[in-house]
Amino acid sequence: MIVTNKADEVSQAIMTVLERGVTILSGTGAYTGAARPVLYCVVTRSEVNQLKDLVREADPKAFMVIGQAHEALGEGFRPLIR
Repeated sequence: MIVTNKADEVSQAIMTVLERGVTILSGTGAYTGAARPVLYCVVTRSEVNQLKDLVREADPKAFMVIGQAHEALGEGFRPLIR
């Protein structure tokens, strides 16, 4: 998950370089009350460092949380259908 004020730049970099989809969610800062776009993207372990670099280049002030998923199913990963 990536909280950024440069959602367009960050998402374009991810879609172009990593060829991964990105979902833009609407978030609101609890302290400031300001609207903040939140990007949600699933990548493989081997793509994590490249993702960090892309985000850093596009928005050095972005906030990023990297979590581990048990499984990713669908386009670009294992098929959802057996």
